[in-house]
Amino acid sequence: MTDWERVERLRAKGLGWDEIAEDPKIGFAPPEGAGRPGLALKGLYFQRRSRTKRLGKGASEDGAGGRRDASGELKGWTRNRIVRVVAFVGILLALTAAVPLLASLGSSLIFAVVPSIALIAMAVVGLGLVGVSFIIGSGKALALWKGALIAGIILGVATAGIIASVSLSEGCPNLSTTKHGEPGPAGDTGWVRVGNPLWTQNNQPVVFFLGSIACPYCSASSWAVNGAVRNFSSSFSGTVWGTSNPNDVYPNTPEVELSGSVSQGPYISWQVFEGTDPTQITVPSPGCPQSAYEVAYNTNGGIPFVVIGGIFVHTGSLVSPSALSPSGTPESPNTVAGDLQSCGTNPSGAADCAAILPAQFWLEAYMAKADQLAGIPIPSAVSTNPQVSSDLQGIT
Repeated sequence: MTDWERVERLRAKGLGWDEIAEDPKIGFAPPEGAGRPGLALKGLYFQRRSRTKRLGKGASEDGAGGRRDASGELKGWTRNRIVRVVAFVGILLALTAAVPLLASLGSSLIFAVVPSIALIAMAVVGLGLVGVSFIIGSGKALALWKGALIAGIILGVATAGIIASVSLSEGCPNLSTTKHGEPGPAGDTGWVRVGNPLWTQNNQPVVFFLGSIACPYCSASSWAVNGAVRNFSSSFSGTVWGTSNPNDVYPNTPEVELSGSVSQGPYISWQVFEGTDPTQITVPSPGCPQSAYEVAYNTNGGIPFVVIGGIFVHTGSLVSPSALSPSGTPESPNTVAGDLQSCGTNPSGAADCAAILPAQFWLEAYMAKADQLAGIPIPSAVSTNPQVSSDLQGIT
């Protein structure tokens, strides 16, 4: 009996009819007087295919749930078809992941690492299965995959459109790569200005803070952040005192825990994302647009990370933790708070004040600049501080 499935495979490989007819595994016996076996096989092949098309639904069911056509061959979920379906799904997944990924590069690189790895894996598996399907498949494979690729592209573009619409509705920004350095306290080179429009919520510049209470650099910086945000708030509540991870560098650095803080007033929109595990550095995963700024401008993933109005960005520690352990032993939060209260706006005196207040004043200067850009009056407690006014003059 002729192995028509093998005939299909050899045709897909490009073999001629004479070569196929001579293959002993085909099992083809040409009729007597038929002349060239290849021509006889070719004629019989096309007669059989034409008859199969005419019979169509007349094929009978077999006991395994497949269908047998008039020549008695099993049709249904054969190995070839299963491989093609799996490959088809792989290609669709690759395409639907690729198009939204590329579309997101202009606004947010949130999905640029893990999905890229998954995308490569899906593409390799999908293309590998495509190759397998061509090897063991029929001559109809080319037409099948043309349709599959077209369908995949359409599905990918549609998915990209949906994701883009959702991103826009969530306010995911199209962030600029243009940036230049801005001034800060002596020795602090972490401030930059980026070429974005002002980031506001309820017409107020957003102040976004990302950190962890276990991180000693976040703990030391929290005093400057707390003082600045408090001066730009009519009411600032929800803060508590604490210390950093006792098993990390600069153990038990005193801090102001900001995770539960709430700022009210007409000056800024305060957005804080702070990990609350006291013994392990954890960072919450903000949504869009916060994570867009993080991925675009905090490529090393360091904390603390501060964004003011989407224009002024600071990466790294604002205050050195060592300054809060002047004798090698960390001070208590109560001691630091008391020193800051005694110093007022004068950074001279206690070592805590000299370490914290310059960073706080620069934070206030950048917030004041964002308020100016938004057309919002600067709080009087800030505008009357000569050091903040001086810092503000240095910001471009």
